[in-house]
Amino acid sequence: MKHLRVVLSYAPANMVLPVASMLTASWPPVWLLVWFGGTYLWAFATLFVPRLRCLGGGHLYVFNTAAVGACYVAWLPGTPAAVGILGISVLLTAVSLLMAWRIVRARPAARDEMFDQAVVALSASPRGRVAVFPLQSAEAVAWATHHAVLWGAHGYGFSHLRGFFPVLTQPVSTFLRQYRINWMLYDDRFWPCGSDALRREGIDVGSERSFGHWRLAECLLPSESRLDARGA
Repeated sequence: MKHLRVVLSYAPANMVLPVASMLTASWPPVWLLVWFGGTYLWAFATLFVPRLRCLGGGHLYVFNTAAVGACYVAWLPGTPAAVGILGISVLLTAVSLLMAWRIVRARPAARDEMFDQAVVALSASPRGRVAVFPLQSAEAVAWATHHAVLWGAHGYGFSHLRGFFPVLTQPVSTFLRQYRINWMLYDDRFWPCGSDALRREGIDVGSERSFGHWRLAECLLPSESRLDARGA
């Protein structure tokens, strides 16, 4: 039920379009209906079929229905019934946006003044490789610093994500060694005692600085696995 509610809330106006067609006996071409229904079918499949969940959060595919929904409207007649249904769709969209705004405002900020201070300190460090937890903050570090960041997989294949994303199934130390990570920036609200956990996994943690709830720790890996300053 939660998946169903999320999918319907992402583009609620689309849900009333078939109702408008039934009331006006005006349907768009078959190719448009296939496009419309196929997108939703794929969204639901990636939520409810376990083997397809690796292809992403199904509700995000609903964004692809924005264009087809707009095309659908073009085939509806300008009758009072159709206009009334479209008015309801606008109201549903407004309610959905209001609810989404409240949810987003209630979330703890992934980026704050303390995070910015940690990023400034990281920018002043010698060039290296950084792991960021939670991953939502990784892109901000990649943008604001000269470091290589352990994040991103587009074009590299799902095999490189195995064990790391979307669920961590191997020790973090495995990936720190594999990708020769020099620095780790983490939110201790997300990962309490992260440095202690790494030490238990055999990672030598050097200097560690605190910026509010953010921790910037140096990973002292063997010299042969350190990032060459001339490297990528």
